[in-house]
Amino acid sequence: MRTIALALIGVVVGLAGCGGDDDQPTGTPEQQIRALIGDLNRAVRDRDGDRVCNELYTDGLVKRMKAAGLDCVEAINRTSARPSYDVQRVAVDGDHARVEVRATGAGPEAQVILVRREDGRWRIDDAGD
Repeated sequence: MRTIALALIGVVVGLAGCGGDDDQPTGTPEQQIRALIGDLNRAVRDRDGDRVCNELYTDGLVKRMKAAGLDCVEAINRTSARPSYDVQRVAVDGDHARVEVRATGAGPEAQVILVRREDGRWRIDDAGD
């Protein structure tokens, strides 16, 4: 349920790295994850639900939203909240990472975003507790 609520305020987020469409990401995993959160900030600000759902979120997150009755793109585009996230800490464990962020503009200030590597790129997979 937390994922659904956060999706509606723009937290649920996946292009996880740096580079263009087919380019391999560069930099350390932490740098790639920080770039992912920056991409999320821009896409949410621009109400670019298509980019958020197709490039920044994992396929699994989008499927969980759909199973809960939410259209990902519509949820991002229609929400009035436009939060911005400032990365405080990144803890990488293999293909998974926990990102502690400070949010402004919506929701609780301290939040956790869980990301994982999917198809060679870091993507947002869920909001943690």
